Amino acid sequence: MSTVWIGNDNLLVLDGLQDEASGDYLNGASVSAVLVDESGTQVQGQTWPLSLAYVTGSQGRYQGVLEDTLALQHGQRYIAQVTADAAGLRGYWEVPVTARRRSR
Repeated sequence: MSTVWIGNDNLLVLDGLQDEASGDYLNGASVSAVLVDESGTQVQGQTWPLSLAYVTGSQGRYQGVLEDTLALQHGQRYIAQVTADAAGLRGYWEVPVTARRRSR
C-alpha cells in the first residue's frame, strides 16, 4: 500500500507472515497497526491500534480496514506502523503511505 485514499475505506494488508528460521507461515499471530504522521502523532478519526485479522485459509495473510473517517491531508506522507507477535517472535514494519484524493 503506497496510497491511502481520502474519504475511502482502505484495506491494510500484511501478506505472507512467516517464521524466517523455519519458513513456516504464522497463521495465529496477533497483528496490529497504527497510522502516524511524520512527527509520530497518531492520525485522528480511528481507534488505535487497529487489529489485523487472519484471513482464513491463507498463508500468513492479515488485513484490517483504515476507516474513511481518518483526518488525512492530500499529499501528506504518513507511516503505517505494523507489529506482529507470534510464538514468542515479534516483527515490526514501518510502511510509508501518501494520502490522495480520488479524481476522475
